[in-house]
Amino acid sequence: MTPEERKKHRQERLLALLNEKYGGQQIALANAADISATLVSRYIKGTKGIGEDMVSKIEGNTGYFGWFGIASGEDVPAATKPKPTPAPSGTVFHLLDVEAACGDGRQNVDYPEIVRAIVLSDDEARDRIGSLNKSGSIQVIMATGDSMVPTIQPRDLLFVDTAVREFSGDGIYLIRRDHGLSCKRLSMAGRTLLVTSDNPVARDWKWKDKRESDAIIGRVLAALPMTFKQFY
Repeated sequence: MTPEERKKHRQERLLALLNEKYGGQQIALANAADISATLVSRYIKGTKGIGEDMVSKIEGNTGYFGWFGIASGEDVPAATKPKPTPAPSGTVFHLLDVEAACGDGRQNVDYPEIVRAIVLSDDEARDRIGSLNKSGSIQVIMATGDSMVPTIQPRDLLFVDTAVREFSGDGIYLIRRDHGLSCKRLSMAGRTLLVTSDNPVARDWKWKDKRESDAIIGRVLAALPMTFKQFY
């Protein structure tokens, strides 16, 4: 097998693993393999090859040993399949796939992955977020920049309902702009939809002036402050 054939084979096997074992959810595969969702996306698209060490890591962490060595359409021998992992107790909020949200394969490097997922007790999820997130549409992303200060501070973890793709009332939204993401307040003034920042130094604009690629990615439901205190 040539290097190019090997790269293609591993790409196809990873795609099969994604679709057959993780329901096509790149975040779920990334969490199981303990790698970033961005890396999974690059492997699936073929923009990055899967090396030997990564093959071992993915097979070892998912429990599907030998997955990359078998032909497409075959199944992993039963002895090598992982034992079912108990689902976490509580409501799970996965990390938002920033690269997919930005569109056109562009990655917004201003949103580092500092968590893979957040699990809250069901009571806490109802109280704080207002949802048990059965659909998985509420995802987490870290805030950057200071345009929404003091309401949202840099490094706050934002809970975003990605099912909301249109204006649904005054509030704070996650917006794709210039293939990057920004957090802004949307509000109606008469018949005009305004895009504003809580920080008065940031420039406001009208939604009608948006670029063709600009879009609403979700509505921000809550923010979890990440004010670390170090004692060493």
